[in-house]
Amino acid sequence: DKIYAKKTDAQNAVITFDFKEMEIEITAYSIQSYNNGPGDGHLKNWAIEVSKDGEKWTQIDERSNSAELNGSDFSSTFRVSKKLFARFCRLRQTGEYWGNNVNGGGCHLIIRRIEFYGKLKINKT
Repeated sequence: DKIYAKKTDAQNAVITFDFKEMEIEITAYSIQSYNNGPGDGHLKNWAIEVSKDGEKWTQIDERSNSAELNGSDFSSTFRVSKKLFARFCRLRQTGEYWGNNVNGGGCHLIIRRIEFYGKLKINKT
């Protein structure tokens, strides 16, 4: 029902997806915010990164000060700037989220859903 990641600071909170024996070439992705009201923990600054080995990451999209997800169950689709096949994909928070300093702050990354669009390649071993 929700995807939640917590870390000691808002910047660099991460959700990583491993496509195992497959690789994905992402052309776009959609994120749906959780059902909190505006200014209550929604994504504001983030990057989408991909990796073939889980060690070296390539950024394919970045959003700064985005208000598109700042509300209850808001959904938006984003096109990526760079396309390449990779086994891993991650959403990394790159700064403050909406409401970062409300009630003493706290550090979290919370979304309801993320969907990836593009091509899927099955690697034969």
